[in-house]
Amino acid sequence: KNYNLHLKGYVGGWDFDADYVDYVLGKNPDGEVNVLIDSLGGSLSKALSIVAAFRNHGNVNVHFVGMNASAATIASLGAKHVSMDSSAMYLVHKCSMEFFQWASANSDKLRSIIKEAEQMREDLDKMDANVAEMYAAKCKREPSELLALMKTAGCATTPEEINVSPELFAEGIYYHGYMRYRILLTRMMPMIGIDPMQYLD
Repeated sequence: KNYNLHLKGYVGGWDFDADYVDYVLGKNPDGEVNVLIDSLGGSLSKALSIVAAFRNHGNVNVHFVGMNASAATIASLGAKHVSMDSSAMYLVHKCSMEFFQWASANSDKLRSIIKEAEQMREDLDKMDANVAEMYAAKCKREPSELLALMKTAGCATTPEEINVSPELFAEGIYYHGYMRYRILLTRMMPMIGIDPMQYLD
């Protein structure tokens, strides 16, 4: 299959760039646009920009190959149709921010650090709620269900969960758990009703 757009690498990087997405969609304003995604994620803000671009165009098909997670899965949510290779992986998890503190702190400094952390937590809760609603709208589930899956850093287990063709799940699916700097692959299992959560640490 011929793809108009290949999005790989870091979401927000040169090979997964929102401006280039706009350029390609602008070159095909009335036709169908086929997009290949293979990415572990990146910037949430860039992913949301791509969601809007796909949705505004209205005729975008996304196909996932390889290992996909985080902002890469979010970026596809504005597409008209989403599909996956049978060996592809699709992970959702809660949003995160970098947070570093290395200091000898008195009580005032600690209060300041705690206040900053609380503000970050509130911001992340809002981001998570927004993303959960987007996932839920795509797969026609309740946002609370998707938020629970994001909390466990879980993977999709049925075609309906990401609105893809059942045929693409017929041969099996990879279950995997999220860690900060890597993805742990467990095993490839046939779709026989096994709960993948038992394989997640």
